Amino acid sequence: IGTLVKTALFDMNTALSSYFAADEARSQAIEQIGLGLSAMAEGDFTVALSGLSSDYRRIEHDYEQMRQRMQAALSDVAASAEVIRVGSVEIAQASSDLAGRTESQAANVEETAAAMHQITSTVSETASNATEARRAVLDARADAAASSDIVQGAIGAMDAIEKSSEAIS
Repeated sequence: IGTLVKTALFDMNTALSSYFAADEARSQAIEQIGLGLSAMAEGDFTVALSGLSSDYRRIEHDYEQMRQRMQAALSDVAASAEVIRVGSVEIAQASSDLAGRTESQAANVEETAAAMHQITSTVSETASNATEARRAVLDARADAAASSDIVQGAIGAMDAIEKSSEAIS
């Protein structure tokens, strides 16, 4: 009976040891997976699972593939974000350059408008002066015509005086 009890106790000890060893391996796997996922949540994709028991090799393999793919995807996103940032900087610079050129063109248009206004004023003044000059020429012509009549009258009078003078002589 003693041997039978010892054998039963040994068998129970072996079963319980096996159960607790499996439980310890499971706890170790859960702890490592938890640490790895926590690191990923913080943005650290360098933490790999290692040293898990053979029962958990598939989980270790799948986790490693997920970690590498996530790291690659985030690297691609970071590269794309950098391209977008560079493009945005270039667009901002081009917009700034365009704004400067537009401002310069607006100033040139304003100067041109001021010059056109001055030219219009000058042309108007010149037209007014030309009208006055035309009137002055017409007045001078009328005065010249009147003077011509006076000169003709004076010449006629001098001729008459000369004839009278000859007659007196």
